[in-house]
Amino acid sequence: MARLFIDTSDTSDKRQFDYRMAKLSADSESDRRNHGLARIVTFIASGLGIAVLALLLVMAFFGSQEQSETAIQVLKVLGIGAGGYGFIKGIIRGIGKLFQDKPK
Repeated sequence: MARLFIDTSDTSDKRQFDYRMAKLSADSESDRRNHGLARIVTFIASGLGIAVLALLLVMAFFGSQEQSETAIQVLKVLGIGAGGYGFIKGIIRGIGKLFQDKPK
């Protein structure tokens, strides 16, 4: 009778171990996909930001008078916003949240 209890306990322990290992593997794969997605989103957002900034600079220096004035006004507003610590902190926190592991 004790042998049957031990065998049943061992089988249960093995099932629990296999379940935990499968869950760990699935969570690891999910985290890897999430980090890949976060990396892609970060690169795309950075690229778009750089492209918009480059467009504004081109408009400011090489555009018509109206385009130049508009671009300079937009750059002033962006400069004021970027000069504030809250804007920079927001970007850093946003990127940090993208790469943060989900709570367990």
